[in-house]
Amino acid sequence: MGWGGRERGVGELVANAWLETLLDVIDLLPKEVIKDEILTLAVSKGQSQQVSARLAACKLIGKIATKFEPFLLKTEVVGVVQSLCQDVCGEVRGSMCSQLAAVARGLGLDATKTHILPELVDLCSDEETNVRLAGINTVVLMIPLLDDETRVGTLVPLVRKVCERALRVEDASLPVTAHLLGRICHGLHDDLTEDQKSWFLNFYCTLAKLGLPDSKKNEPPMPDLVAEVRSGEYEAECRQQCAYNLPCMVAFAGGSTTYRTSLHATFSSLVTDPSQQVRTTVAAAFHQLCTLVGAEVGLLKEGLLQLLRSENLDILSAITPNLPHIIATMHKHNAITPQSSRGELLELIGAIKQGEETVSVTSVWRVHAEALTQIAALAPCLPADLIFTQLVPLMFVRMQTARPIPCRLAAARTLLVFLRHMNTQEQREHISNSLVSDFCEGNSCHKRMLFLNVSNMVLEMFSKSFFKTYFFRPLLSLHSDRVANIG
Repeated sequence: MGWGGRERGVGELVANAWLETLLDVIDLLPKEVIKDEILTLAVSKGQSQQVSARLAACKLIGKIATKFEPFLLKTEVVGVVQSLCQDVCGEVRGSMCSQLAAVARGLGLDATKTHILPELVDLCSDEETNVRLAGINTVVLMIPLLDDETRVGTLVPLVRKVCERALRVEDASLPVTAHLLGRICHGLHDDLTEDQKSWFLNFYCTLAKLGLPDSKKNEPPMPDLVAEVRSGEYEAECRQQCAYNLPCMVAFAGGSTTYRTSLHATFSSLVTDPSQQVRTTVAAAFHQLCTLVGAEVGLLKEGLLQLLRSENLDILSAITPNLPHIIATMHKHNAITPQSSRGELLELIGAIKQGEETVSVTSVWRVHAEALTQIAALAPCLPADLIFTQLVPLMFVRMQTARPIPCRLAAARTLLVFLRHMNTQEQREHISNSLVSDFCEGNSCHKRMLFLNVSNMVLEMFSKSFFKTYFFRPLLSLHSDRVANIG
C-alpha cells in the first residue's frame, strides 16, 4: 500500500472514531442543536458521493429519528431514507435497513405504512445477503410498531416469503431466520390463522431436522448457485437455533394441549442430535420445556435420561443447575413419584449417577459440587429404601474421596437431606453412626474437620434433640483433638 492509501485508511479510522463519538453524545445535545447541526449533516452526508459518508448518514438518521416531530421527519428525512434504501451499494442499503425501525418510531403509523414499509418489503428480497439479513431483523423490530391490519396484510406474507426464500437458497440468512423465528411467531401469534400457524410450525420442524439423514431425501434440489461449500456446520447452526427457540415454539403451538402431536417428535430429534451444541442448547432450556408442557411432562423423561447420560461436560453443565426444577415439575405431574415403577426409578437414578460420575473425573469442581447439591432434589420423589441403597453410599464415597472441599460439603449436605427422608429408625441410626465412625473418629484430620461442618449443618437442618442424640458427644470428643485447628 502506498502512502496515499495509508493516509486514506487512517483518515477513515479517524472519521469513524469521530462518528461514534458523535453518536454517543447526541442524546445529551439540545433539540435545537440536533436540528440545526446534526440533521443538516445527516441529510448532506446522505446525498454524498462517498460510500463512507452515506453509511454515516444511515447511522445518524437512525439516532436522531425519534428526536423530532413526525412532520419534520417526513419533510426533511424520509426522502433521504428512501434514497439510501435504494442505494447502489449493498452495504448502504443494509445499513439504512437496520435503522428503519427507529425511523418508523419517529414517523408514526400512517407515514410508516406509506413511506417505510414498501422499502422494507423490497429490501427483504434484495439480491445481497447482508441486506436481507438486515431486513429480517428489522421485520422483528417492526412488529409492535404496526397495527393488526398491516401485520396481517403485509408482515405475515412478507415473513413467509423471507422464510421460503431462505430455505430454498440456504444462505447465511437461514440461521438468522431460525434464530428470530421464535420472536416472529410470538409477535404475530394473534394475527395468524390456524393454517398460517401450522405453516410456521411445519417450517420450524423442517429447520430442526435440516441436514439430518432422514431429512435429506426430502430436501428440495440444490440451487444452481451455492454461496459456499459446507460440511454440516451450517445445518447444525440452524438446528441449534431451533433448539434455542423450542420453548417459544411450544408456547406458540399451544403448550400442553398440542405438544404431543405438534412438537414432541422435533424435541426427540433435537435431544439426540449429532451436534453437541444442539444438545447443549436443549439441555439449557429443558426446565422451561417442563413448565410449558405441563401435564405432558412425562413425555420428556426419556430425553432427560439421554442428556444425563451424556459424556459431554457442556451438556451436563447446562442441565445440572435446573435439575431441581425439572424433577419438581415431573413430580408435580406424577411423572416421577415414589409410586412409580421400580424399574423407572432405578433408570432415573442410574442416569443421574452416571452424569455425576462423568463430572467427578473432570477438573471443573464447581459443576461437580453443583451436581452433588442438586441430587438432593430426588429426595421427595423416591422411596426411602432406594435412597438408602442407591444414593446414600454415593454421598459417603464423595465425602471421603472428592478432593475439592466444596464437593465434600455438597455431598454432606445432600446426605443430610436424604437422612431427613429416611422413614425407619434403623436407617437414620445407620447414617448417623456412619458419619461419626467414618469422620469424627477418622484417622485423617480432613475427615474430622468435615465432621465439624456436618455438625453445623445438622444444627441448621434438624432438631436440637436429634443433634444431642447422635452428634453432641462425638463433637465434644474433638475438643481435645491433637490437631489445633480442630480442637
